[in-house]
Amino acid sequence: MIGYDGTDDDLINKGPVIQRLTKGIGWKDNGNSWPNLLFHKNLRENFDPTKGYTLFSSNAADYPGFVQGTTRDPNFQTVGDQIFRFEYMYLLKKRLLDDGTVLPQKLSIVPFHPISGVTGSVDGFKDVEAIVVAIAVLDSKSREQVNDFSLLVDSLPDAVDNFDIESQWMAQLLAPSYDGVAGIPERVVPNIRVYQRYFYLNHK
Repeated sequence: MIGYDGTDDDLINKGPVIQRLTKGIGWKDNGNSWPNLLFHKNLRENFDPTKGYTLFSSNAADYPGFVQGTTRDPNFQTVGDQIFRFEYMYLLKKRLLDDGTVLPQKLSIVPFHPISGVTGSVDGFKDVEAIVVAIAVLDSKSREQVNDFSLLVDSLPDAVDNFDIESQWMAQLLAPSYDGVAGIPERVVPNIRVYQRYFYLNHK
């Protein structure tokens, strides 16, 4: 399993950083000594397509082998010490339904085309053309001038259907009042960098 999370790591840098989790998961039930996928109820059933799999719980029994109480998984490691904001969404393929309806290619926060009267399903990402990932970066020196990172993080909106993440973020950064919204000195704003990339999936 590979996962990403935005959290603080004061030993590396001031404020939020990006950490990556890499963890081996067994295919069959080996008890609580090694988390498994096939019989893991929470991984199998409690999937939120807008958030992915939840690896944390106040009830350790819900996630055997992953966590103990609310203790953070020690397999997380900092991989982006200047990244303070991470967001992703999906580029969906154009799809032709059996009744002749054409669903156009679109940007979506869920990995499937919502169809009226039909429960949506990830179904092997068959609707996904690409995963769109955006990050916002602030250098270590500029971070020293930020008093409240929660305002800075919240100033860049979450992904929404049909809108490009980078475009939304850049519109915020270029707004005349952005420094006040983000709670940072005006001189820090030009030092924020936004990067976005489309990771295309090779379906055969």
